[in-house]
Amino acid sequence: MMLGAFFWGGLSDKVGRKQCLLIAMSVNGCFAFLSSFVQGYNTFLFCRMVSGFGIGGAVPIVFSYFVEVLAREKRGEHLSWLSDADDS
Repeated sequence: MMLGAFFWGGLSDKVGRKQCLLIAMSVNGCFAFLSSFVQGYNTFLFCRMVSGFGIGGAVPIVFSYFVEVLAREKRGEHLSWLSDADDS
């Protein structure tokens, strides 16, 4: 997830957040779906690692969207709710 955050975060600054968020979530969804059908352990690990790479990109992009949209007075409170929801 950490590598995904570095990759997708930098790419979203250049290409755009919306497009990167859609691609990152698509990568996560496709490889998470594929991981439920694979037969070998190594293939399963590969699918789960690529899925984690995708979800690792979605987290920082969503946080930056929240920072832009939320009012300044409530920003800290809502970001703490988002980070708490992200941890569970």
